[in-house]
Amino acid sequence: MLYLTQDHTLTSSIDFDMIIKSYVGENIMANNEVKSINKQLLELSKKWLNSDNVKEWIKKRNKEKDLNKETALKKWLDRNLKTDKYFISEPFFFGIPEYEDKEKPLIMVVGQETDLYGNIENIINTNGNMIEENIARSQNWVIQATICINGAEDNCQWENYKGETQSIHIKSTPFFSFLRELSQSYNVCWNNLDKIHYTAEIDVVDYNNGKLKKKEKAVTLYVKDEKTLFGQQIDNGKTLLESEIDIVKPDMVLFVTGPNYKESMEYQMGELFNKKPNGEENLIVEAKAGDIKYYWTYHPVYLSRIKRTDKVIESLKNLLPEKSNR
Repeated sequence: MLYLTQDHTLTSSIDFDMIIKSYVGENIMANNEVKSINKQLLELSKKWLNSDNVKEWIKKRNKEKDLNKETALKKWLDRNLKTDKYFISEPFFFGIPEYEDKEKPLIMVVGQETDLYGNIENIINTNGNMIEENIARSQNWVIQATICINGAEDNCQWENYKGETQSIHIKSTPFFSFLRELSQSYNVCWNNLDKIHYTAEIDVVDYNNGKLKKKEKAVTLYVKDEKTLFGQQIDNGKTLLESEIDIVKPDMVLFVTGPNYKESMEYQMGELFNKKPNGEENLIVEAKAGDIKYYWTYHPVYLSRIKRTDKVIESLKNLLPEKSNR
């Protein structure tokens, strides 16, 4: 079942086969230009996923027997979550829908990480080969969720490939609500910073009946000798995220990743920002890099908590022209 977390994303249980098949509502078919862009994005992601160091990382970290060794991962899990049960999430396959008003500026909102999507084995089989149809469904899931974000309805429903009805209520999560507010003035596409994520299985108390139950929790963990995974360069010498930005050419890239993600951002983009967001003084910080505007603010969950969401939205609306420069 797909559900919404308090963190920021639409998520699923370990079985991520439940991926959108069709969107119930107005069916916005991608034109040839958008189809071409999404094909390029998908091929880029598959090239990255199929690179030697990413495959080796997945193979190495996905084996239970590796946890018998004193690895950095095992130490971190033992210390912070009291568990050594974990899996690796499916990658985030970025894609964009067709926008009804193409003259609106396009904002690429970059979230934090791939959170609780499911097991990597749904994308790469036991022989190490990519499951092409599942990868395509994964990208389509992101595209359909983005259509919902940019749409007029607060409740969106669709059928997954098993014919089961799934739904999302935009206003029930700060992340999607934030994107919806931006979409009132701009076209919005949704990307994520980290494309693969560790997810741990932990014991939690079910407060309804006082019993223990299993819960999945996203784990942010970077091991120094594995930095190349997140900053993996494609043939053009750029990272996956940089390459995605080159293909889409948004008017603005907005990181909503929080100060703790600076290191991960630098793996992907280099030292783009020379300072972090800082409470009342600098809710939004800017970097200049060519024709694209880059900004960085807090995650919508935190903005909601400190009651600064409206202030950030209004500030962003003053940073872009009414029409796109693309």
